[in-house]
Amino acid sequence: MEKQKFGTLQEVAEYAKTLFVHHEKTEERNAFYSFKSEVIGAHDPVEEALSDSMHLLAENMDEDSVYEYTVETIDHVINGDLSDEEDIYESVDSDTDVYTSDLTEWLNRSNKNVGYLTEALEESDVKDGFKALQIAQLKAREEVYSEIFDTLSDLVDEDESSEDEPEE
Repeated sequence: MEKQKFGTLQEVAEYAKTLFVHHEKTEERNAFYSFKSEVIGAHDPVEEALSDSMHLLAENMDEDSVYEYTVETIDHVINGDLSDEEDIYESVDSDTDVYTSDLTEWLNRSNKNVGYLTEALEESDVKDGFKALQIAQLKAREEVYSEIFDTLSDLVDEDESSEDEPEE
């Protein structure tokens, strides 16, 4: 497949969003995201770049969270909420769960997520379990948002984006 050229981060994100499908909750499984079956193995450079980053992230976190947070990152870029690395923390903070049931559900998804809780407890003076869970999930989201933002940024074609800039 020929490499697509994207002039802006938003163009990359809009295309990337088309690669995912949302699966509704069933009796057997909670709702989740995945790549559309037709893009898997199609040698799409955007899918391959995202997939590589997501596989690395899944070493430390459950796959459902990696997919969910990847799509959230893409949505933030599309909506203009995330245009540079300085926006990452604000986006992550706004998406971190506020209800204990949602936080414990996230923690329960995988033993891998306990690592973020351990990290939150070791790196902060927090003594409140709820706050520790929020910090843990915030750390997990921040890791995904940062990695996926960098991956999308790397897919912007320098030649394409410079054509849009006015000459001096």
